[in-house]
Amino acid sequence: MKKKLYTLLTGLLMATCITSYGQEIVSEFTLQNGKLFYNTDILECSDGSLLTGISFYSNDYTESGFLICKTTPEGQLMDSVRFDNGWSFYSINGAPDSFVIPSFFWDESSNSDNFQMTFFDADLNVSETVSVPIFSGIAPNAFSIDELFLSPENDFILSYWENDEVFHLLRVNLEGTIKAESETTTVLPPHYSTGHPADSALNYTSSGFGLFTEEPFQFCKVGGYIGTSSSHPWPLIAYVFDENLNRTNTLVYDYLSEDSYFDYAMGEHIVPFHKEDQSYLFAGQIRYPDGKYKSSLVKYDMNHTPVVITSVEPTTMGGNPIKTAVVNNNTVYHAYRTHPTGNSYAISLARLDGDLNLLWNITMPGGQQDFAYGQCLKALQNGDVAIAYTTSIGSGDTFRLFIVHDSYDSTPETAMPECQFTLYPNPVNDILGISYTDNAKPTSVELYDLTGRLIYVQHNDLESIDMTELQAGIYTMCITFNDGERRFEKVVKE
Repeated sequence: MKKKLYTLLTGLLMATCITSYGQEIVSEFTLQNGKLFYNTDILECSDGSLLTGISFYSNDYTESGFLICKTTPEGQLMDSVRFDNGWSFYSINGAPDSFVIPSFFWDESSNSDNFQMTFFDADLNVSETVSVPIFSGIAPNAFSIDELFLSPENDFILSYWENDEVFHLLRVNLEGTIKAESETTTVLPPHYSTGHPADSALNYTSSGFGLFTEEPFQFCKVGGYIGTSSSHPWPLIAYVFDENLNRTNTLVYDYLSEDSYFDYAMGEHIVPFHKEDQSYLFAGQIRYPDGKYKSSLVKYDMNHTPVVITSVEPTTMGGNPIKTAVVNNNTVYHAYRTHPTGNSYAISLARLDGDLNLLWNITMPGGQQDFAYGQCLKALQNGDVAIAYTTSIGSGDTFRLFIVHDSYDSTPETAMPECQFTLYPNPVNDILGISYTDNAKPTSVELYDLTGRLIYVQHNDLESIDMTELQAGIYTMCITFNDGERRFEKVVKE
């Protein structure tokens, strides 16, 4: 039986409104008034309606639970239901409009911790609940849940800690059968030091956990750093596991160049990308030579060599990645949090093409507040994207869900101007030619390497560039015109 929101979640204000952003219409519904929201996610039903799951607790900690709100594709609230436990939910692969909420609870009678799966449909009706004992005879304070995700084969991959020392992995199917388990003491512990670690010390610094490749099935746990000196950054680590939960590889994401490197920050994650060339994306915060921290995407090949690096808007305090979604291998949405000024935070959304060229980048409405955060981004069937986040001001949170239309980048405010130049040949061996339109008036040409480092600038004779002495690889060309406009294009040196 469903627990209706209006009977069990008193004091929660709900509103539906349509907000204009530029010339594009996005939809929003908000939840607020004395509740703290976290661990948000969005799923889509076969009819296009959306289910938004939100963990919450009250300011006085007397009330908590997992709330699911159902909205129309335009964001209008249709229904809601509250569950006592849960912090995320998943679509069951191959079963349209079938969903599952994972949760954990301690059973005093059996002295064991249980993994519980609650199944429900698109009308928010619960069908069954399955419980699996995973720890027995261990005190609750010696057991800490880490992260989990649902595999393409509909197995939950769980990670948890025993006494902050032993890292456990469990693979459980939806019938409640444990298919595999493993443990190790050689991976990062669940808490990180506030000071600089000793040389070769292994520490926790991130929360990325999920699918790495579908075929073969591999997943990864991102986090950790190895401190090498007081002036060296703490590189990020990805542990790669196979379907039997055996660790098969350890990837270290360190310097991209002598003075460009991944900065330790919550939010790094790996995203499977092109199945054809088996590349993948790493979303992280990178410190660049100019001293700024930027939320960045790096495309790696399966030899873990960076192929393309793209950064979005730099901020004074860094841009922490929230989530990255890939649509049809040719569109990338990247949500991130920035810290523009003072104590304010903002939620931003960028759209890129399959080669990581930035198409547009917006700060979400209402996203710049005393504190703004979010974990939620969903590419929808119709090409739109749903993004949810929370802002905190005063005694409670405000939760927001927006649907940004796929046609957003065709509006006058965001349409890309007509290209004023053509590069030839590209790829190039020696001399790169540049052909301009009749009304174009270029003032300079710059070349940047994959790390964003300026390696070449030219102010005269802008119809060609001699690239003979440059190493083979991918470069970004920036042409500045007399009106201040800057246009970017990828250049491949063979």
